Amino acid sequence: MKNTYEYLREHLPLYFKKIEATQIRPFTDMLVQHCFFPRLIHSARDALYAYHFFRMLHKLRVPNFNILYMLTAMLKRVIPTMHCCSEGEAENLGIFFGELFGQLNLWNQRVNWTKECEGQPSFTRSVNSDKHITYEDFTNTVFNHFAKQLTANLVMSFENAPEKYMKAKCSLLILNRMSKVFPSDYASAERIHKTL
Repeated sequence: MKNTYEYLREHLPLYFKKIEATQIRPFTDMLVQHCFFPRLIHSARDALYAYHFFRMLHKLRVPNFNILYMLTAMLKRVIPTMHCCSEGEAENLGIFFGELFGQLNLWNQRVNWTKECEGQPSFTRSVNSDKHITYEDFTNTVFNHFAKQLTANLVMSFENAPEKYMKAKCSLLILNRMSKVFPSDYASAERIHKTL
């Protein structure tokens, strides 16, 4: 395990550094679609692996890795799959999103934000920019937008549940796996509760 970590710490920055600035967003989309997504729906262990790899990219301060781009790609490419996944895949999505939202909830606290995110290269407004997103930007825009999008997709799955039984069941499995960390705000919880 230690040898793998040392290898990744040494080589990951080199691989990501080679990516041209204009290709970062398409590369991030491709990374989510072809590397993260297949792994995170495959098994519970792989879902945890995908989350920890995401964390490692941030922790190692990998150049050209941008959290905002990554979260946007997950909104576009991963969250919609809850409408067409199997029960097993839903469980795995729930594990991944449970871990991810646990981390986002931690970053949503100022003390953790200051320690882990403030001034980090992965929290710039765009790649190769000196402008970092602030704690207020993160809590008011990024975190809230991500939570609202997930809530909207869950609510959409629960509507017409008798006709779309599997869709609702899979969304409940996802929500069950995330229940310790999501929803973390009253408005989302109320909206989901009313739909159920």
